[in-house]
Amino acid sequence: MRDSLTIQTIVLLAGRLSKAGIQIILPIILVRLISPGDYGIYKFIFLVQGTIFVALPMGMIQSLYFFVPKGQTPKIYIRQSLLYLHLISGLVLAIGFIFSVPFSQIIKAENNYLLYLIVLPSLILPILSAPIEITLLAEKKAHYASLVTVVNGLFSTGILLGCAIIFRTIYALMIGLLVHCFLKLLITEIYFQKRYKIFTLDGINRQSLRAHFSFAIPLGAAGLAGFLQVRLDHYVVSYYFDSAMYATYAVAAFGIPFAVYFYNSVADVTIVRYRQLALNNQLNEMILVWDKATRRLSTVFVPLVVLFLLLADPLVPFLFTEKFAGAIPFYRVLLLLWLSYCFNPASFVRAFRTTRYLLFVQMACMIVSCVSLLILVKYFGMLGAAISCVSVVWLSTILLTQKVASLASTSIINLIPIRHFCKVFLSTGLAACLLIILRMSIKGALPYLVIGTITFCIVYLIVVWRIGVLAEEDKKLFFGFLKKGVEM
Repeated sequence: MRDSLTIQTIVLLAGRLSKAGIQIILPIILVRLISPGDYGIYKFIFLVQGTIFVALPMGMIQSLYFFVPKGQTPKIYIRQSLLYLHLISGLVLAIGFIFSVPFSQIIKAENNYLLYLIVLPSLILPILSAPIEITLLAEKKAHYASLVTVVNGLFSTGILLGCAIIFRTIYALMIGLLVHCFLKLLITEIYFQKRYKIFTLDGINRQSLRAHFSFAIPLGAAGLAGFLQVRLDHYVVSYYFDSAMYATYAVAAFGIPFAVYFYNSVADVTIVRYRQLALNNQLNEMILVWDKATRRLSTVFVPLVVLFLLLADPLVPFLFTEKFAGAIPFYRVLLLLWLSYCFNPASFVRAFRTTRYLLFVQMACMIVSCVSLLILVKYFGMLGAAISCVSVVWLSTILLTQKVASLASTSIINLIPIRHFCKVFLSTGLAACLLIILRMSIKGALPYLVIGTITFCIVYLIVVWRIGVLAEEDKKLFFGFLKKGVEM
């Protein structure tokens, strides 16, 4: 029962939503404790950390989804991944300290050299503890992966909030981040050494390394290019504007709370399922999994995007204070990016080991992103950066979905459940009309946000239930998720 796609999705989603619920309070409190400039520095540091987190592993972590389900000496591939991560992390950390003076200039802060020395280990160390969740998922231990996710969220948020509340400086905040990274690394190293004997080369040979790197490197490069598609705009904005202005743009990229965890939970579980089916050449079953995932994702993301578009005016100032009210136009544009989350073509493509095509598409889109950012930011400022980001993400999604159609020997239209989408848009439209009416009759931001959100969700759920948007399995998933939420 625990191996089923539905159960694993419920468990993993419950854990990630719990973590999100814990961590969502962090930026909301930080903007009230530190200056906009310091908050901009904080967000920029996490931007760099995220980029390094994607770049350095070079696909060695994500490739475990491919190798572990094969059941052929999976410990060798886990050990190889961990060995590579230790070597590359040590090398980059050494380079970072050697060239600390020029590298520290990227941080727009007073005493940036001291801040850089505090931050540098925190940028690298999370890579070494990253494989634990993916390893557990690849071994179909979603319950343990969920537990690890929740504990990590509690731990990191507690430390960072404690430092921010007591000291209220960016330096204390980064020291707290460093402490969290070291403690998490210590626990992870003990676990991996006990289970996989990471400090031994037993079983590792030239053939296994060649197989691992030949799959991982294109995958990692494609992942980095895809990551930069939705982060290049942040780098461009941070370069052309000061830290306080970048803080405004970072607030606009707040997105939809919790939604990314739903998407990642579906994606992480389906990639394992896709790979198992691809190994057995069960193409028809893969198409059924695609259809099921697309229906579930669209049922969630279409109404969420519309809801937050309508709530943007009171929501942004309420969460981040009136200091960041200027982020509202950028926030609305960036919300359109989330509609692309109705599809998950990358997982399907990766299951066929066509990572070179994935790399080609992501690199091409990254080039388009660079060009469009330089043009649009010049004429439209930060709004141009948001428009560029959304456009490039949609271009990538369309190209990868076309590749899915090619692999499945069908047309792209056949991969889109049009009738289902029509029902979802109808249900969303009815709920949105009622929300607009409420906006004209309810005074105050908080009452409108609470009553409007609850009303929108209830109306939407009633309509989708009545017109048959949800299949029986989806209803079980919904009730199962509610049950898990109560238990956790």
